[in-house]
Amino acid sequence: MHLDQVVNVHCTDTDKENKGKVVRMHPKGIDVELNDIILKFNKLKPNLYVCNYSGLEFVIKT
Repeated sequence: MHLDQVVNVHCTDTDKENKGKVVRMHPKGIDVELNDIILKFNKLKPNLYVCNYSGLEFVIKT
């Protein structure tokens, strides 16, 4: 994972997938820009990031 990398963001509630761009990295996770919105993903496992936003859950698997 690196800055400006394009990642697949999956919404587990609506079962839709979209592309987002990594804009910030920190020890507990990453921030991803998705449609002009910054989502803060927490790292749960080495290759699993999870975010809750507006009552929806988003997942990134690397």
